[in-house]
Amino acid sequence: MAMSQKRFPFFIRSIRFDDRPTRRQRKETDKLAAIRQIFTLFNENCKSHYILGQNVTVDEMFLLPAFRRRCGFRQYIPSKPSKYCIKMFSLCDAKLFYITFMEAYCGLQPEGSYKTNNSSEKIVLRPAESIYGSGRNITADNWFTSLKLVKALEEKKLLYVGTVRKNRRELPPNLIIPKNRPRYSIVLLSSLHVSCEEVADDTMKKAEIIDFYNSTNSGVNVADKLCATYNVARSTKRPEASAREELPGATAQIRKR
Repeated sequence: MAMSQKRFPFFIRSIRFDDRPTRRQRKETDKLAAIRQIFTLFNENCKSHYILGQNVTVDEMFLLPAFRRRCGFRQYIPSKPSKYCIKMFSLCDAKLFYITFMEAYCGLQPEGSYKTNNSSEKIVLRPAESIYGSGRNITADNWFTSLKLVKALEEKKLLYVGTVRKNRRELPPNLIIPKNRPRYSIVLLSSLHVSCEEVADDTMKKAEIIDFYNSTNSGVNVADKLCATYNVARSTKRPEASAREELPGATAQIRKR
């Protein structure tokens, strides 16, 4: 489809995702009701148009930089350049950084079909449903990693590699005390590797599991960086009073000029 340069910005300014008559009712059971329909369609299209590679990454990403409007699940993170943002948990290809699943963190949802378990284990298992039984490997950081998660993924015929927090109860004492560990070592949990063979490096020797983790854990981080680089923030033709409302709603409509 081709269109003039002026026509495209007009559509960008005019399109809305809002079903105002049912907005209040839908928000009683879903904090993301304002964009739930279009967000679900986006996820489905991402999954149907791309086949993930052997290695995938699960991690959090932060969208809508400098987002300061009214929103019940907006995050305040002082360490970020834009301190206000919306947190997403994403599944993407570890090599080509293509995102196939995104889940908005809405905190504690009201009672209903959209109420979910926000434990680190469930946050990994939900996006992984589309690749159950495929034998793929998931790489994630220490916030997600636990022995319980690895066992749950093994039941679904999926592998896992990730760093481990030192306060995990399943860790043996000799791995928690740093002085007993070799130099440059970190604690990882893997159901993919069966040995800790070292690989050559310019300045030091690293176990193969560490080298593998470093090469596959940055998928979501790169995708997050690309989203920040190619900003799609748009102006709006809504009246000023409407612009101060919460996130726009669920059904795409083109306002008459």
